[in-house]
Amino acid sequence: MDYLFKLEENNLFKMNLLQEQTQVKEKIDKDCQESVAIQKAMIQDVDQNIALLKQQKQVSFERLQYYKSVLDANSAEMEGGAGASAKTHKATNSAASNNNNTRGAGKQA
Repeated sequence: MDYLFKLEENNLFKMNLLQEQTQVKEKIDKDCQESVAIQKAMIQDVDQNIALLKQQKQVSFERLQYYKSVLDANSAEMEGGAGASAKTHKATNSAASNNNNTRGAGKQA
């Protein structure tokens, strides 16, 4: 009889232990599923950020190409018109200095 009592007690202990382990396992599974869901959401956010940054990079690249073309066009105009512009500038300075010399001479006389 004592043997049966010990056997029943042992079985009850094992069933209790099994229940506790099952509850712990279910809790761990639930925590893992929540963690996986959070990680998937974070990955989706990062993917969206990457797509947005790629789009911004493309827009910036297109803007850079536009400004480069404007700069190249202005440089070409400056090179083509630089000779005439420099001659006009020299002629204007020369005329102005002649005009100043004439005025100065008139004051001294």
